[in-house]
Amino acid sequence: MADHEQAKNVAMAFCEHYYPNFCQNKDNLATLYGDISTMIYEGQTCVGQAQIIARLKSLTFQKIEHKLTQVDALSVVHGTAPNQPAILLTVLGQLKTDDDPAHGFTETFLLRTAENGSMYIAYQTFRMVIHSF
Repeated sequence: MADHEQAKNVAMAFCEHYYPNFCQNKDNLATLYGDISTMIYEGQTCVGQAQIIARLKSLTFQKIEHKLTQVDALSVVHGTAPNQPAILLTVLGQLKTDDDPAHGFTETFLLRTAENGSMYIAYQTFRMVIHSF
């Protein structure tokens, strides 16, 4: 249980860093990604720090605001490096861009521990929650 509490604390600190920088200066997010980090953003796959940051910077909106509803986090062990814990993090919230109405979004991260002890985003998915039936 203590591992999951610690994971939740790390997840909250991560969100407090990630989302304001996403809104204000995406270049500050570059250190969170590595050469093999993989992101699926609205169905488009990007691999590696340069490609991911380029994709995030290509988004066309001028203003963005995230309102987080729920942050769930679990401490996980990945098989190849059991001494390097990881955190599975799911974020649910609302996203408002420019003058558009707010829409729901969901974002999932797998944060891994690097050899130097810092954490990085190994995998990330993002989807707006817009239903069109």
